[in-house]
Amino acid sequence: MTAFEEFGIIPELSEAISSLNWTLPTAVQSEAIPAILGGADALIAAETGSGKTGAFCLPIAQIVWERRKSPESLTSSDSSESSQHIHLLNREDRDASLQIDKSGLNCDARVGKEWHGARGKAGIHGGGAYYYESFGYGGTGKKSYGKKFDDYGKSFTTNDVLGCFLDLDNLKIWWSKNGEQFPMAYSIDRKFKSPATCLFPAVLCQNSGLAVNFGSAPFKYPPTDGRTVGVASAPAGNLKWWSAEEKQSVDSTTPLCIILEPTRELVQQTFQNIQTFAGVLNEPKIRCVTLAAGENMNQILRTLETGCDIIVGTPSRIVDLIQTGKLATKSLQFIVIDEVDQFLADKNGGARQIDTLFRALPLVAQDGTRRQVIACSATLHNYEVARFADRHMTFPQWIDLKGTDCVSSDVHHVVCHVDASEDKQWIRAKYAPIHLEDDHVHDGDQIRAGTNDRDTISLGTKILKGIYVVKAIQALQMDKAIIFCRTKQQYVVARGLDVQGVPFVINVTLPDDKSMYVHRIGRVGRAERMGLSISLVSTHEEKMLGEIEEHLGATISTVDSDFAVPIDEFDGKVIYGEKRSGGANFATHVLSLASSASQLADLETKMQLEYLRNNRHVFMAFNAL
Repeated sequence: MTAFEEFGIIPELSEAISSLNWTLPTAVQSEAIPAILGGADALIAAETGSGKTGAFCLPIAQIVWERRKSPESLTSSDSSESSQHIHLLNREDRDASLQIDKSGLNCDARVGKEWHGARGKAGIHGGGAYYYESFGYGGTGKKSYGKKFDDYGKSFTTNDVLGCFLDLDNLKIWWSKNGEQFPMAYSIDRKFKSPATCLFPAVLCQNSGLAVNFGSAPFKYPPTDGRTVGVASAPAGNLKWWSAEEKQSVDSTTPLCIILEPTRELVQQTFQNIQTFAGVLNEPKIRCVTLAAGENMNQILRTLETGCDIIVGTPSRIVDLIQTGKLATKSLQFIVIDEVDQFLADKNGGARQIDTLFRALPLVAQDGTRRQVIACSATLHNYEVARFADRHMTFPQWIDLKGTDCVSSDVHHVVCHVDASEDKQWIRAKYAPIHLEDDHVHDGDQIRAGTNDRDTISLGTKILKGIYVVKAIQALQMDKAIIFCRTKQQYVVARGLDVQGVPFVINVTLPDDKSMYVHRIGRVGRAERMGLSISLVSTHEEKMLGEIEEHLGATISTVDSDFAVPIDEFDGKVIYGEKRSGGANFATHVLSLASSASQLADLETKMQLEYLRNNRHVFMAFNAL
């Protein structure tokens, strides 16, 4: 048994786990996998490189495979011809946000302050007197009809049993609470005696749940007048069953899961991750599709027509396909939003697309299963993330293994100050036959080398940073690195693209968002391998550097332009890109602590003996007893 199987992961996935060289689950996987397998909505925050993507891809691949493997779990329990004449709540005649369990007699709605309801499968017409019970909470002692609310009966709460009476002979409706019948609530029109306009038993819930008994089981408070019977005991001629022709069968070609990523690059990365797990599952095969900008639309449509189980894509493409009717979501049971804080921060694009998408998606799948929402964020300490959870998630489990931003102990990060007014080597580089290319922003400006003119210093800083990048590469013998410049493309890498085995990061410019600094340098120091981040900071970036240091609660070490990076004496010999070693001085460090540890042990012994002497009479009295 693998360590992952202890969390409920099936043995069939062991091959995929082994191919990734995973021996033990990471902290976020240990928390998230059981939560997702257990059906909980989950908000997840963890350090970059902590296995967060695998934490949701692994359980989702398993659940989707299990549900496709057992078609009965995707088929409404009342789908057979025989069960259509059993008195249950009708999954096909309910609000999309009302969840009905497999028994067909328990329901709940947990969506804020909205009412959601369902009707029974059979309506009553003709004559006679009928009754059914509901059991739940939420009543305020009101009756309502035509948007008019009047006082009636008594309020009710948890564990109360409400009975509903329908007398078609005398055209009356009234209710009872725990066996106490209330006066007539409504006098109804004769048209309700007709099969065409017959009344169906119904329930409504608002952030509550209840159980229903149509009379198939003994009533807790049965009618006592001798003529009223349960709905389930009504004569067959007085029942109108919900039409089987109206039922839509559950479609195995529609997706069970949608995973949202902010960029095409992250779509591909997550798709490869989910394919690693889905690829080892057979009979049936899990069908995965990517939907992102730039892909062939005709090929996408052909794939969707043949069927898919898991979709990984960007919101814009998915929303477009749903709104045009080319992507059906009636069987959807999972939605995963990676980097949800990034979506929500983009008020004009991502946030609006997320809202549009959630309005278009069913809260409950066609088989009655509640939609499960999993959201991953760089941080959960964010108002917009909390608001999203309140609006779109049901009692989510918060898995926060990151807390506030901090830098991994496997990452060394240093700052090199760049001052073009002091270091004039940029002038020679600017006018040398072979020189560094700049961004040409200052081509139309008057550059006066040797002065502190604003445009001159700006150009000099850009050239000098290029020189320092080359010097850093040479001094540290870099053969693989990520260099962040001020481009739109850098945001993709900073927010989660998993680039394997990169030991160095160079920030040519500091990010505008202090949290983004942590994301950038988090591209190294992954999988317990040491990494180094170098930030080139010009004089006009000093304020941003101060904000980053305040955010981290630490001062970042400084290096000169020779890039001789200081190493902590207890880090030992550090090879960036390799795992940390104990170091030559590690044994000496242990010996230096031994004396302090011995003194602490002696002090603890003395304190315990002193406590025993001072409380000797207490122990003597206890022994005497």
